[in-house]
Amino acid sequence: MNRLMLAAGLAISGLAAAPALAEWPNDKPIEIIVGFSAGGAQDTFIRAIQPFLEKELGATIIVSNKPGAGGEIAYTTVAQAEPDGYTFSNISVPSYLAIQISREVTFDPALIAPVARLAYEPVVVGVHKDSPFATFEDFVTAAKAAPGTVTYAGSGVGTDDHLAAMLLSKDEGIEVKYVPFSGGGDALTALLGQHVQTAATSANVYAREPSLRPLATLGEERSNLIPDTPTGRELGYDVVMMSERGFATNANVPEEIRARFSAAVKAALETPEFQEQLKTLNMNAAYKDGPEWVVSLEDARTSYQAIWDASPWATN
Repeated sequence: MNRLMLAAGLAISGLAAAPALAEWPNDKPIEIIVGFSAGGAQDTFIRAIQPFLEKELGATIIVSNKPGAGGEIAYTTVAQAEPDGYTFSNISVPSYLAIQISREVTFDPALIAPVARLAYEPVVVGVHKDSPFATFEDFVTAAKAAPGTVTYAGSGVGTDDHLAAMLLSKDEGIEVKYVPFSGGGDALTALLGQHVQTAATSANVYAREPSLRPLATLGEERSNLIPDTPTGRELGYDVVMMSERGFATNANVPEEIRARFSAAVKAALETPEFQEQLKTLNMNAAYKDGPEWVVSLEDARTSYQAIWDASPWATN
């Protein structure tokens, strides 16, 4: 049985879980750890859904940021937490899988259980509105003319934006100078301040920031948030890179608690008020429950493993 399937299927052992199951979630706050810096797409989405989850669960939820190591600090915290249903984290793909492929991690993947997917969205490459790069082709031409000099900001090695750069390098001969940050918010700040030439982040960032200009979306189709922005494939670059975001917890948390949390996420996402808030934030939701997400993550792992096998990336 593979590690993701094992994590999804682990059952709690011993009698200590019985009181937690009976009292959950009313006896203390639930903590959701975000493994990236504040202000990025993941942090923004989770903080937006927080009050709706609180209402659905009848619980107090605290969101805390523990950025670093591609989310590894957050995952390690969850893996080592008491399996009582009071500690969750964001889970970000591909970084969650990529760090396991590329190095020895500080957490046991079998102790991480994906609970609910929130979003599925493409990487978008863009620039400051004052950039000389008016089109994606301008960016490509500059990167090819001076390999390794065009700066390209992202949220860390092994993340979706970094793997997008790897694919562009492998398939299209585009070599950029990757500048890793501890989260999308920091990469965005660097681009807004024109400290970097380009950045790869989510469509909602480019949709809400008038100072930025998206050049291409690396999705399979155009994003409804930035419908005038072409896909890489439309421009002749056969590169697709998507990100998935959601929640995970310790795999020894009772299945009933995980299912209740997942159901609350689904209900919160479908709340008309939250749907309106997503429109305001220029965000989309794409829910999957834990077991369904686990299956698709195995396919994703195979894809990222192929990228690593073809061209291992640096981890420092």
